Amino acid sequence: MNSYPRFYNFKVSSRGSIREPPNPITWVYALNRLGSAFQDSSEVIRNWNDVSIKADKLVGGKYLAVKNLLQLAGPVQDEILLRVNSLGSAFTDDNLSSKKLVPGFQFKMTKAPKSSKWNTSYGKLTEESALLALQFVTATFLNAPAKLRQKPTKQDLEEKLEMCAMPSLVFMP
Repeated sequence: MNSYPRFYNFKVSSRGSIREPPNPITWVYALNRLGSAFQDSSEVIRNWNDVSIKADKLVGGKYLAVKNLLQLAGPVQDEILLRVNSLGSAFTDDNLSSKKLVPGFQFKMTKAPKSSKWNTSYGKLTEESALLALQFVTATFLNAPAKLRQKPTKQDLEEKLEMCAMPSLVFMP
């Protein structure tokens, strides 16, 4: 842990029964701040996991959420980080761990003829379609009455992403 003094606070903040280990959003902020110092965030995470107790390790859904958030482009990542920081966020570790959230994901659609221009791009998630889906999910969540708000499940978020990916080719110049 000596080689990563900036992560000392992570270790200290997760001690005791009241405190919890850092969440994926905290990880993304920290890794973005480290930025140029560490090209490979997986090395930092691997070193963290080597020295941490089992409860503090970044594995499973939390690891996938961090990995997906780091792969997102600027505006898409900014939208998520902005909404998570506000009171009442629609995003959870579970729904952010979906690989379908990362632009470039190809949804399985009806096969088009090989000669068709729709064959390669139809249903492919772009930055714009991902941003549109995230804004829609956030607006739906915030427009519901406070007592009736439910965070979308992973499947709900994936459905919204797929719906926004379908017209992305049609409306793009």
